[in-house]
Formats: sequence, structure tokens, C-alpha cells
Amino acid sequence: MTNQADISNFSTQRMTSALLAAKNDREQLDRLLEVCRPLLTLMARQSLGAKVRTREGDSDVVQMTVIEVCRDFGNFQGQSPHEFFAWLKQMHRHNIQNVIRYHHAEKRDLRRDTQLQTTNESDASLSWYVSSNREISPAVAIVNAEKEVALAKAIESLPDSQRTAITMRHIDGASLAEICGALEKTPAAVAGLLRRGLQTLRDSLASESSWV
Repeated sequence: MTNQADISNFSTQRMTSALLAAKNDREQLDRLLEVCRPLLTLMARQSLGAKVRTREGDSDVVQMTVIEVCRDFGNFQGQSPHEFFAWLKQMHRHNIQNVIRYHHAEKRDLRRDTQLQTTNESDASLSWYVSSNREISPAVAIVNAEKEVALAKAIESLPDSQRTAITMRHIDGASLAEICGALEKTPAAVAGLLRRGLQTLRDSLASESSWV
């Protein structure tokens, strides 16, 4: 039986070992994708928008990408985390864009079309991925990949109210009033959730010594 790389805590070394193991071990590939799932979910949430998500959930698009990765992983020729993340995110962005286009086929959404055109050039305030068009060194790309996965995992681990406040504010771009209405809390209470949530995220990111 193939030795499985420990990827429960993401690092470049663990990721490289996991990629090598996944070439001949479907279970290892499944574990690798589970590590990436929070990031894929946040990418989908950031891009789909509230209207599309009422008809096609984040998890549906993520599952679409997971199925394609499992199907096509044998054709993946890369060896490094940088290459894997570029391949994975390109596939996921393609699926996200197809879903958006499908749901706006009859009624054009100019704002969303503009977002589709600039997806590879700009990002939300918490920065989920590095543009494939931006020229950066592989070393910097690996560090960014580690941060992306760890940040997505940290957001997923936040208490429910903090996670909702953070995602609504920084992913959905919701106003303070909209968050107050969704959570049925006062502006002061929501501000506190945002402050504590961001502090928790900063503490989580600072604890990742592999980024240094």
C-alpha cells in the first residue's frame, strides 16, 4: 500500500509528497482535494454572486471541479505545488464561468460579465488566488498557495456568526446593514464579530511558520 503523505497541515513539502503519492493512489488524491475544498468553495462564493447561488450552490461547482480533477489527474504532468494549484484553479475558474454564463444566458448581467473578464486580473479584499497572468517566481507562487489554502481553512473554522460576517463583508461585499439584518444583530455586535474574526484569521496566518 502506498505510503500516504500527511497533508492535514498544509506545507510545501507535504504538498509535494502528496502530489507524488496521488499519482498512484486515488485515496491520497481524495485527501489532497479535501485540503483544497475550502479554497475552492470560497472561490466559488466570491465569483458566483447571491443570485446565481440561489440556483447553483457553491458546493455544486466545487463538486464539478473535484470530479473533473479525479477524471483528468492522470493527464496532469506537473510535479510542484505551484503547477498543481495553477492547474486546479484554472479548471475551477472555467467551471465557475460556465455556470455564470449559463444562468445569465437569457438576461445579460453586465456587472457579472465585467467580473468574468477581470477574474484573472483582480481579486477580493482577502485575495483568494494569484492571477495566472501575473509574472511571479515559483517560490512566491508556492507561498501564496499555502496562504490561500490556510486562509480558506481558517475561515471555515471560525465560529458560525464570525464566519458569516466575514464572508458576507469580504467575499459578498455586503454592507454593515445587510449583515445586521442577516444575523439579527446590532451594528456594534456585527463590528465586534468582524473585528474578532479578522484577528483570528491574522493569528492563524501568523502561526504558519512555513511561509517565512
